[in-house]
Amino acid sequence: MQDGKGPPEAELLYELLVGEIAGQRGAMDLSAENYLRAARHSEDPRIAERAARIAVYAGDKERALQAALRWMELAPEESEARQVTAIMYLRNGRVKEAIPLLEQVRRNHADQPQKGFMFIAQLLGRERDRQPALQAMAGLAEKHPGDPDAMFAHAHLALAAEQYAIAHQLLDRVLAQRPGWGDAYALRAAVYQRQGDVEEALAAYREAIRLDPENLQTALSYARLLVQESRFAEARKEFKRLERMSPDDPDVLFALGLLAIQGEQLPEAHDYFMNLVEHGQRVADASFFLGRIAEMRQDDSTAMRWYHKVNGGGYHYDARLRIAILTAREGDTDGARQLLEELLQDNPAQEVRTILVEADILRLAERHGEAFDLLGRALRRYPDNPELLYAQAMAAERLDRLDMVERNLRKMLQADPNNAQALNALGFTLADRTDRYDEAYRYIGRALELEPEDAAIQDSMGWVLYRMGRHEEAIRYLRKALDNEWDAEIAAHLVEVLWVSGKRAEARKLWEEASRKAPDDPGLRDVGQRYLQ
Repeated sequence: MQDGKGPPEAELLYELLVGEIAGQRGAMDLSAENYLRAARHSEDPRIAERAARIAVYAGDKERALQAALRWMELAPEESEARQVTAIMYLRNGRVKEAIPLLEQVRRNHADQPQKGFMFIAQLLGRERDRQPALQAMAGLAEKHPGDPDAMFAHAHLALAAEQYAIAHQLLDRVLAQRPGWGDAYALRAAVYQRQGDVEEALAAYREAIRLDPENLQTALSYARLLVQESRFAEARKEFKRLERMSPDDPDVLFALGLLAIQGEQLPEAHDYFMNLVEHGQRVADASFFLGRIAEMRQDDSTAMRWYHKVNGGGYHYDARLRIAILTAREGDTDGARQLLEELLQDNPAQEVRTILVEADILRLAERHGEAFDLLGRALRRYPDNPELLYAQAMAAERLDRLDMVERNLRKMLQADPNNAQALNALGFTLADRTDRYDEAYRYIGRALELEPEDAAIQDSMGWVLYRMGRHEEAIRYLRKALDNEWDAEIAAHLVEVLWVSGKRAEARKLWEEASRKAPDDPGLRDVGQRYLQ
């Protein structure tokens, strides 16, 4: 001891050294123990801070609290020391002792009350154990009875904790005092959205925007919800308003580009994404969609160039996938498969999706046996994956393995009896390749109940009705399907039914129009050879 004030410097250094070495070796309990000793023997708040952080990392709640208290003792004006101490009180079940410290932290924003309360709500919102955090927030709010800023922050935390009834009650009280507060309506909209009540959420967002039309964040949340609900025309209108408010906002421009693609307004979409690229904003993501636009224009070489520019961002994997698909489209099936193998090594979590693309590449090359075997190997690893089961069923159909088609599709329906895709595929296969028409009709009818506007299912219904001899009904369904979505296979089906029904002029006219659109389609070529030529 030196002057009776503490251990010699060598002992402090020893504790720090042991703490560091133990931490490097992963012995966090030993590290936390030695750092806490060092914090008690030192007057340096940095050592106490490190002791607290190591104990937090080690999950040692008691040592973390002791270290945080020492840190706060050595640095009484340090707000972060109070924050850590308050949180450690909560984690040790000592909620009441945390509340005065949270109040001190809030006072750092005394000139901005809402910011202070929201800072506390965000701090508490990081806690995994929501109940003590809510208790602490409620205790803090009780120190400010009737304060709308306190109640608003409390409602934020209640939303994070999925305590929706509490959030609504608090917002009722907030709006009773501040009826024109747009932020409160926006928060109420977020609560409704999390509850799944979309119409109430949209109404609350609209009221928030009416009260505060310049609030960019609220308007973005509203517009994104419209997109999520496939209300694209309304979403586009709102994003256009946002563009006028913030013409250089990259998220707004990106969303408008996506909406333009969805609306098949490709020149407009191209301009939005080029704007982002030229200004160096979201370049990788914008490059991916410029590639997609080029593909939609059947300009594969330009698409390939854009995809090669996607060196990061959220669409890097997708861009490399498209490069492989375009490589296969150029006729280099083996080169495409090599690219997919390399892609899978870098993205093992995407194994199923990568295999499905490889199987589709093999299908396009008419290597159906290889596709069937590839999917079979994948199904040994993922025996219940519905996408793999469906893809193998389609490969089996091309190999005339109807037993495997039926087995896979029935397995999908055992897991999900309302799988419209499987119902339709099974029904169409039975109608097209067997004489089990009544059974096929039941499957397709059920699929149509689930997805009444699906063109592929409407086509299947038309085809099974044709096979059952109900030609006029078949024509109605096939026409509806073709109006709904132009597709060469649907057109070929309608041509055949029209011809067999005696409507030969109409059949020929449709066949000629369809053949101009899809001159290489085997279905159209086959129906032309059998009936028209």
